[in-house]
Amino acid sequence: MPKSVSRRRFFQIIAAASATGLVGAVRAATPGGGIRIWEGEALGADASITLAGLEPECTDALLEACLKEIGRQEGIFTLYEPSSDLSRLNAEGTLSRPPRELIDLLEICRGLFELSERAFDPTIQPLWRLYAETYGDLLSPRAPEPSEIASRRRLIGFGDVTWDSERVRFARPGMAITLNGIAQGAITDRVTSLLRGGGATHALVNVGEYSGVSSHPSGRPWQVGIQDPSTADAIAGIMGLTDQAVATPGAYGGRFGDSGFSHIIDPRTGESPRRYLSVSVRHASATLADGLSTAFSFMTESAIAATAERVGGVSVLLIRTDGTLVRI
Repeated sequence: MPKSVSRRRFFQIIAAASATGLVGAVRAATPGGGIRIWEGEALGADASITLAGLEPECTDALLEACLKEIGRQEGIFTLYEPSSDLSRLNAEGTLSRPPRELIDLLEICRGLFELSERAFDPTIQPLWRLYAETYGDLLSPRAPEPSEIASRRRLIGFGDVTWDSERVRFARPGMAITLNGIAQGAITDRVTSLLRGGGATHALVNVGEYSGVSSHPSGRPWQVGIQDPSTADAIAGIMGLTDQAVATPGAYGGRFGDSGFSHIIDPRTGESPRRYLSVSVRHASATLADGLSTAFSFMTESAIAATAERVGGVSVLLIRTDGTLVRI
């Protein structure tokens, strides 16, 4: 594989990775169709699909296809099942005949790794696991020893992951990757593409990240509330989606006990974000929004603005630690 990914190639990969179609599965949308909502779980998070304007049998066919695809994608990317492709890669340090979706997402990760100057690095998993086993131990939590942290940090480095169509390899024993900072966006894009290919003209997908197909049936954008990290059940801001997605890996999403560490860890320092309580990114690609929101959690506002301008089509909503909202 190439040592770097050009900007053009980066976006080509994103477009190709989400271009799954469902040909001939449903008829065209009808103005009289009602709203149908499916709710469930994907990759350990709440999930939902809202469809409007389709006849009932068409909606059933589309939802069935989407749920089948979500299940297939979980079989690749989940860390909750030892039989998934990603879990087997982490356990063995190598994976032969990797699925195309894994290779595509690794390519996108490479682009984000370079674009963010290593703020986005999926090989953070060994350090995350250490924090989960020490700070996050429910029965006897403890602070990990500095030597333990140093040992795990030596395993971080996405540049030491290599792949081609035949095999994915880690350079050192003990390395592992997590794609939780981007896989939900990738699956969201796959489901959104299925819906478009199946004739859906108004839909809202939530597979960990939100993506809107066209607009709300009323003609307004789909409205997604950004949770206030400091107040339960409160909304800090609203992002409208029209053929766009939004991702928010807020630090409030999961903490390791009272340690102050969250599930979001800077691969360059081993620390959790200190600048922001929440980072939300809107883009046409849920995959890119998801990956950028993870990377932006560790970047200064000026660096975020520069990166957003370089990528193009990016909107960002930051909540600083003092509660101030900043839009970029």
